[in-house]
Amino acid sequence: MKLFAWCDSPLAPTGFGRSAQHVLHALHEAGWEIVQLAINQDPSGVQAIPWKVYLPDRNSDPYGLRQLAEVVREEKPDLFWATFDPEVPWKYGVPGAKVNGKDANALDLVTNLRKTNPGMRAMGWFPVDGGPLSNFEMAVLGAAPLFDYVATMSSHVHDLMEWTLRLRGHEPDRAQIESRLHVIPHGIDFDLYKIPTAEERLEARRKLNLPEEAFIIAQVERNQQRKQNYFGLDVMERLLKRTPELRGKAMLYQHMLPDEESQGCQLGYNLPELSWRYGLKAGQDVIWPRDFLPTEMMPLVYQAADVFLSTSTGEGFQYPAWEALVSGLPIVVPNDSARKAWFKDAPNAHLYSHSGEIVMRGGYQRRMNMPNPAAAAGIVRKLWRKPPKNSQREAGRAWAQRVADVKDVRAKW
Repeated sequence: MKLFAWCDSPLAPTGFGRSAQHVLHALHEAGWEIVQLAINQDPSGVQAIPWKVYLPDRNSDPYGLRQLAEVVREEKPDLFWATFDPEVPWKYGVPGAKVNGKDANALDLVTNLRKTNPGMRAMGWFPVDGGPLSNFEMAVLGAAPLFDYVATMSSHVHDLMEWTLRLRGHEPDRAQIESRLHVIPHGIDFDLYKIPTAEERLEARRKLNLPEEAFIIAQVERNQQRKQNYFGLDVMERLLKRTPELRGKAMLYQHMLPDEESQGCQLGYNLPELSWRYGLKAGQDVIWPRDFLPTEMMPLVYQAADVFLSTSTGEGFQYPAWEALVSGLPIVVPNDSARKAWFKDAPNAHLYSHSGEIVMRGGYQRRMNMPNPAAAAGIVRKLWRKPPKNSQREAGRAWAQRVADVKDVRAKW
């Protein structure tokens, strides 16, 4: 059985890279022949991938739209499997990607592939984290699907689908939506992420050059506009103003690049400059790493922290929140999108309201609720005064294992 995978490289430092790593390695070990058009892969590291890989041009065609039809024709796979953020490649084409002589986006290309390869089955695994659903998502999830099997990361999408259909004048059939759109979460490696002992916690702080006695709030995201990381600075400012005795004793550890760029384009915010505007001292009230940590060292971030904070909105799954919960941390996350669907009943998870303001943010133009920093700061303050008991930490981990153990996720695929 040959599977053609159109998705992030299993070595990419992204959530989709992690999902490709879990799923494709499991299928490869089970004897499947894997061929991949690998997104976000540096050519220098491709030898570490144990199956055949095609690489798109990262500058002119980062999603491989020009190569897609040619590679599928050449490889003749039994199964086509796609997973990545749908917004850009599905809505917008690139010069040179054509169907019947006309410029094409991914929607056009996959539609044509289904027509020209009638024996090939197709599966899609997509995050849907905002709303209303775009025309692409309606085509994938609706009555005339491009894929034989469609999955997403949380039941939030069922709610979003109902809402979108009502906006467009249709009465949704919940049972039909759930039967068409399957929920398969990303998987968490429970052998890698564990609740630390007191000694392991101190050792993690030493390795990350964090103060041993501080109350540390970890915010783990990419520095991108849609992640709205500056709200973490807002939370910290409010926390210190309301609880002045924490000044010099509490630290926000934003595990992200403080001023991230890609190919000369600004992705996020200049966090050191913004921290000054929020009255925070870099190195004392807030700190950033010099670079990303490799996956095998990420547990140190959660072992070193007292609380996990997220301020991003529109998440399809959010790996860091799960990793933190599995590591015994209390998580403080917005009550929206996938977090609302997953964590509303989770032990050691604290959901806070959004402000009610809705904006279109970032190049992807997602519809996003703005976080409420005052609500988040209030929860963090309570957790400082009354940290969770070991039984609460263990309960959070056990709950997550029932839902998102990578071994179970691999078995589902």
